[in-house]
Amino acid sequence: MGSPGNPLNLGGMLQQMGQAMIQRLTPAPTPTAGALPPPAGMPASAPAGNFISTDALFRQLQTLQTELSPMQQGQLLRGLLGLPQDVRSALAMLADPQFAAKTAGLTTLADILALLPHAAVTPEAVSEFIGKNAPDGVGKLIKLIQSNPAAAMGGDSAKLTELMGLLSTLGARIQGPAAQPLTLLAQLYLPWCPLTLATRPEDAWPESDDGSQNESESGADASLTLYLQTCRLGKFKIGMAVRKHIQLSATVAHDPVATPHLEGILTLWREAMQKEGAPPPTITLLEQTLPQQPAETLPEVTKPAASVLAPSMGAPIAAFLGACALSRLILEADERLDMLKRRQDSH
Repeated sequence: MGSPGNPLNLGGMLQQMGQAMIQRLTPAPTPTAGALPPPAGMPASAPAGNFISTDALFRQLQTLQTELSPMQQGQLLRGLLGLPQDVRSALAMLADPQFAAKTAGLTTLADILALLPHAAVTPEAVSEFIGKNAPDGVGKLIKLIQSNPAAAMGGDSAKLTELMGLLSTLGARIQGPAAQPLTLLAQLYLPWCPLTLATRPEDAWPESDDGSQNESESGADASLTLYLQTCRLGKFKIGMAVRKHIQLSATVAHDPVATPHLEGILTLWREAMQKEGAPPPTITLLEQTLPQQPAETLPEVTKPAASVLAPSMGAPIAAFLGACALSRLILEADERLDMLKRRQDSH
């Protein structure tokens, strides 16, 4: 960036950086309209609670006096990408954009699956959506800078630069040879897990276990496996299968340190699934019994990480939603424990 004594060029530099990102992220030039339309397949009258307009994004940036928190960052990134703010609506949109207009007003997973009974989210759908909308998101930021030059020369410049960099990371990762589109989608709705973190939580599990054939007690193969690495609750491997229509079967492998906290977390998860109109899920807990390294030899985990493994044909949206809901509760509990531990250590 420019020198501290020459702030007047910052707005132009941000625009140039954004234009360069767009050229790098966009595989082929496509015509753009002057207005910013909703994502393909989404109605223009989508509920305000699901989507954030460009004007609302700028107002949010103006009111933030400090650096972006993970929650704020996640909300802004979803808005810039044209994703709904709730994962349920996002999954319905990605599973079948043609039905998005019908599902936009529905508030439970059961309602959506009544219209889309076999809906699944595929890596291809996520890759196409993010690949198209990441450069569009940079374009939205450029328009904010152009229409509000004071923002580019004030405290908002660092936030704008950070968001541009994250959109660039998303666009590059989704196009890379080792792209994991479903992992990126989960990270967008689990903002505790930084998009720029290179950690692969699945690597902490036995090498022979690739996560593709986890079995629940019912014998059904998992539709999806979500790996978590937390700061205070150790690591998790969540296998999620759909048994009958919408009933979920979860197999949760975990480190012993999480055992005292799991009952409360799983109670909240059952309640969340009930609100989605789902029958009570079946849950199998597997406390990790592999030899553990002494705690003092383990590197400190300062940022959680998440990754998703699923068959190439994708995962049922019920399984993805259930895994994300459970992971969110685990990460919320982990955040509270981490804050408490840091407070204790500071005294």
